[in-house]
Amino acid sequence: MSLFLLGLLLLPFQGEPAPAPEIAVHAGLLYVDPETSPLENAWLLIGEGRVVGVVEEKSLLPPLIPVLDFSDQVLVPGFVAADSRWTGSNSQGDHALGAHRRALDDFDSWQDTSAVLARGITTVYLPPDRKRLVGGRGAIVKTAGNHRVLRELASLHINLTVEARNPPAFFRPPIPPTAESPLRPSQVQPSSSLAGALMVLREQPGLADGSAHAEALRAYLNEKHTSLRLRAEHAEETLGALEILRAWKRPVGVLEIPSMEGVDWRALLRARIGVVLRMPVFQQAPDLGPSWELPTESLAGMVPPALVPGPHAPWTWLREAAAVAVGRGMSETSALSGITKMPAAALGLMNQVGSLNDGCDADFLVMTGAPLAPSSSILEVWIEGERVFDRATWDRADETPPATILRAGTVWTGSGPPLEGGAEVLLLGQRIVAVGKRVPHPAGARVVDAGPDAHLTPGFIDARGHLGLAARENPSATTLLGRLAASSYWNPQWLQVARAGVTTVVPAPSSFAKNGSRTQAMKTAAQGVEGAWLDGQDIVFFDVRGGDHVSRPGSLESMLKRGKKYADTWQEWRKKRAEWETEQAEKKTTERQETEATLRKRLAGNPAVEEEKEEEKETKEEEEEDDVVAEVDPINGLWEATIEHVMLPEPVNINFRVHHEGERAIILLSSPDFPDEPAEEVEAEWDGKELTIEMQTEIGMVRVVGVVDSPDHMEVSIVLSGLGSVDFEAFRIEVGEAGADIAVARKAKPKDEGPQAPSVDHGQEGLRALFEGRAVAVVAADREDEIRVAIAAFTQHELPVNILNGSAVLEVADLLRAHDVGVIAPQSLVTRDRNRDRVRAAELQAEGLNIAFQSGGAGSARFLPATVAAAVSQGLGADAALEAMTFGAARLLGLESRIGRLAPGLDADVVVLNGPPFDLRSRVLRVFVNGVEVPRD
Repeated sequence: MSLFLLGLLLLPFQGEPAPAPEIAVHAGLLYVDPETSPLENAWLLIGEGRVVGVVEEKSLLPPLIPVLDFSDQVLVPGFVAADSRWTGSNSQGDHALGAHRRALDDFDSWQDTSAVLARGITTVYLPPDRKRLVGGRGAIVKTAGNHRVLRELASLHINLTVEARNPPAFFRPPIPPTAESPLRPSQVQPSSSLAGALMVLREQPGLADGSAHAEALRAYLNEKHTSLRLRAEHAEETLGALEILRAWKRPVGVLEIPSMEGVDWRALLRARIGVVLRMPVFQQAPDLGPSWELPTESLAGMVPPALVPGPHAPWTWLREAAAVAVGRGMSETSALSGITKMPAAALGLMNQVGSLNDGCDADFLVMTGAPLAPSSSILEVWIEGERVFDRATWDRADETPPATILRAGTVWTGSGPPLEGGAEVLLLGQRIVAVGKRVPHPAGARVVDAGPDAHLTPGFIDARGHLGLAARENPSATTLLGRLAASSYWNPQWLQVARAGVTTVVPAPSSFAKNGSRTQAMKTAAQGVEGAWLDGQDIVFFDVRGGDHVSRPGSLESMLKRGKKYADTWQEWRKKRAEWETEQAEKKTTERQETEATLRKRLAGNPAVEEEKEEEKETKEEEEEDDVVAEVDPINGLWEATIEHVMLPEPVNINFRVHHEGERAIILLSSPDFPDEPAEEVEAEWDGKELTIEMQTEIGMVRVVGVVDSPDHMEVSIVLSGLGSVDFEAFRIEVGEAGADIAVARKAKPKDEGPQAPSVDHGQEGLRALFEGRAVAVVAADREDEIRVAIAAFTQHELPVNILNGSAVLEVADLLRAHDVGVIAPQSLVTRDRNRDRVRAAELQAEGLNIAFQSGGAGSARFLPATVAAAVSQGLGADAALEAMTFGAARLLGLESRIGRLAPGLDADVVVLNGPPFDLRSRVLRVFVNGVEVPRD
């Protein structure tokens, strides 16, 4: 033990009997004393906020004592900051000599300390005024807890650096000035040079001028064990500091310096002088000039000083300062001691903080790994046996996306060779941030180390299945399923699929609509609306199998031409709408300019403007006299409603404007939740009490019945074929006139609303998505002529197309390669042909075709990985199978910018296996969908 520490231990200490243990904290690794090796699988005993012992065997625990389990974490003494910037500004006066100043008076005890706790700091030294020769008395406080202030009056602070040179002249005029108290010239304060500062300091112990500084200095000198703290920057300042320590004859001193070069640390120990060493840590590149150099002396073998970051980094970066010290030769244990035990010794609190020895305060950190390892995070902070900081709670309050680091022996990115020999993937929120041998480790990140034998892969993709469609009667798929997938995290059927490693599915019906069945890729374990489905990219399924093969090319071409015409109608509307909006903007600019000109004329008193204003007023009054109060209709007008249902992840607000004439009515539907969607017009029947709508949509027949049961109130029921019903109520917020003609109502839109969007044809929406470049086509075709017809029709319009099943694709492999047409392989990957097993998927890949796999059933999606693994055991290449289940499928479906690979910016869908993917001996350990781990049960 160093002489400095030994001297501090010999200071008077009032011993107290050890309290009885109240709780035991179990740690996988416990650092009791930072300068000794940590204990494995040990228990820390705590009583009345203090450490009362350490137990290394469970059988030695006190009977019935509660145990807090951190068996997978590391417990470290709380960090002690030997310096801070919470206080120390020059806000306490201009006196260069201010022993009467108190740092505690400048401390805000109500400030939020969570950011400091997040750095693991539990004890902080508060410096007095930094920019004065004698700054005043420091203080020591805890960052949280019931007993915040440890020392109200700590070290007397002296600054010998240029920062304290040339203080302002001191001038305090008498108010009012009198003959007895006249105005006097300002007083020049010490000092402009190091020599002058040292001369003034030598005289201080005998100062007796009656000033507040002299009285406070005398009180300090009468204290036997309070240290004198001196700050120096250069070698001559350090020598001057040592001279002042000797001249003042203080029993304990603390020297704050940036380098140990030229300093005899053994002599400092003998003189009981502690060192606070400022390490060169940089938050950003500073402009220090060409003459500045990094300290070059080695820190190996010396008694560790208290370590703090230098002026170019936040004062809370204690771990970084310790890591820099390790880089300069200091051992890991000494560096850890430099931010725990040694600063506690320098502050005179080694028996209270800085370690977890018996009798010390139970201030400790719960960490994920070694204290100074950059990959370790601080999870919790405890002060005096009470938890004062929890990383998870803090991150949620700060709306910080959760960070997870997945580590395994092998990482398959989805394209290219794997990363072997250990690699990591960083997930932040719903996205992948980094992939590599070593990725960034954000503070508080959860580290999931699956072990050296584990493998990480992108989430698997089911390119076509029936998940979510089991109860559907209508064969058309619908984008409504995307919103229903928002609750898939809590749906047992979807969750089973996710646990198998399938993170994305493309639900498609067993039979397809004439003009194509449109669907989207869904996530199997999505918690909210965001990220539940891959919006903006549709998959449209067609069927050219069977029927009249002679007329098939013509009918397929006619369908595509109709779809092209429908898409062109929307394109033309968008063009006209953009032109109209430009004209409106120019018109508003002109009107604003004219209004400004009129106002300027009015301000100038132009009578013509006043006459024009009077004429407008008279015309308006005449028009109001001609208005006739119309009779109020029971349903005409604007209605609003909110639809809530278990199938919807969140309420949907709708508006509908009703116009009726006799039994016929038209309704304009819109939603404020989707302002970019145009209003849709539907026809209805009105019998005087009930408003009825029946229409065929993508989700089948929909029947809507609205009953007006009281003025301006309607009970509405929507019956969805095969999906149940939704009931809600609507309120009229704008009353319409009775007897409004339907034709007039259709034309009643104000002229300034501009070109209106075309009517939505749900049967053509899939084709529209294709022609607008936001969809891919998947065509079910078996025979060679069917495949050729499909490819010819879609490629003629430059539409992306893929083949579903395709029994004869091998016969036209050249054609598929030429047009970059992919194949969704049949459900049966291994078939029996002439008493031999035939792996169709392997044959397709051997021809260089891009393939994907399908489950083809509502409950079979969870068995898709096992099916592919069985095909691998029969000859399908494992690497090729993995690509087909990940990046290959994503590219085939046009989704490669979101899923299919482990790459920065893509969705955080990851599968963790205990062995190679698609090895029948391997099993799925963990699955992450959108960055959230799928629960195992």
